Amino acid sequence: MAWSFGGTFTYHRLGRKKTVKDAVIGPDGERTFDYNAGLELQTETITADGTGLYSKTITRNYEDGTGGAVAGRDAGFSIGTEYAVSLPLR
Repeated sequence: MAWSFGGTFTYHRLGRKKTVKDAVIGPDGERTFDYNAGLELQTETITADGTGLYSKTITRNYEDGTGGAVAGRDAGFSIGTEYAVSLPLR
């Protein structure tokens, strides 16, 4: 599926986004999405081409269902090794 600004998407066999190319990351940059066994978005890797904003990996964390946690509920995220947020915020 192509958009008028020239961005493109690819999808894996279950219909989840696999890659995105758009103006934010430059003409040769790409965002790649990886999913865990529960089909939850695990990582988004942003690879800029030199004209885009940045190259980073965003990692999402989910509760595992132990100790009163709810399996699959958002538990925070990190951006590279520079920034992390754990949920719930207390």
